[in-house]
Amino acid sequence: MKYITDALGLKFIHWEFEKLNTPITNIEPSMKIIHVVKPGTKIKNGLLFRYTVKIYQSGKLTLNCIAEEVFINDGISSFSFNEVKNLIEFAFNRFNFEFERKIKSEGHPGASIIYSVKDDEVFQVLRRISEQ
Repeated sequence: MKYITDALGLKFIHWEFEKLNTPITNIEPSMKIIHVVKPGTKIKNGLLFRYTVKIYQSGKLTLNCIAEEVFINDGISSFSFNEVKNLIEFAFNRFNFEFERKIKSEGHPGASIIYSVKDDEVFQVLRRISEQ
């Protein structure tokens, strides 16, 4: 399936990083999925994925990250369960790849985020995009 994304793709809209040479003690990732509408209408035509990641080293917040990506598809309200699930997985994998790249460019050895799409999340997205 092909997706039309905004011109800039994934955007890191907030990035605060302090490099410490101590082990990671906690990672708090989250992903929020919000439907978007066509400008000037109420027609749902895409999903905005907002990712937040906080990394703690020795109990101290050393990374605070917020990133967003928008996927536009005029037929999104008729997506099947599997299409929505695949889109969520695709979006998260793109984020994780770019996150790894960015954190390594800052001199951190890396911190891959493990995530699997839950059926309940897919059903919630399906409900939101099918409501009028």
